[in-house]
Amino acid sequence: MTSNVGGAPPNPRIGFRLEDLEASSAAAREEVSKAFRPEFLNRLDDVVVFSALSPENTRRITRLMLNDLEKRLTAQEIRLEATDAAVAWLSTKGYDAAFGARALRRTIGQYVENPVVARILHEEIRPGDTVVVDVKNGALALATREGGKS
Repeated sequence: MTSNVGGAPPNPRIGFRLEDLEASSAAAREEVSKAFRPEFLNRLDDVVVFSALSPENTRRITRLMLNDLEKRLTAQEIRLEATDAAVAWLSTKGYDAAFGARALRRTIGQYVENPVVARILHEEIRPGDTVVVDVKNGALALATREGGKS
């Protein structure tokens, strides 16, 4: 279970910011105590405060999510290749200072998965093909390399 308790405007005390973890932990425990009844809190094992994600963390998460998509496409004999520029673009687009990387899955769905699925349904992508995800003119671009061609 996760929560943004204490991180809501207008006076966020904790949240996805780089700051002193010890102070964040103490503030989080205080805010959790205010937000939830003792009966509920007694059922929790612990309150864990996460550090803010660095841009590198977000890129690694993006790459992992793209690898999951690639595994699903592999079942249809379709490969997925994402350039470092595409990973950086997606990780930037899918990161929100207020919510961390929660929107990342939706961003990958919107800009990669949904267009790939549409192209598969329209038979523009077939088994044996490779989908290359890259950035062109500041926008994410998908290209298809037909099976056996470079």
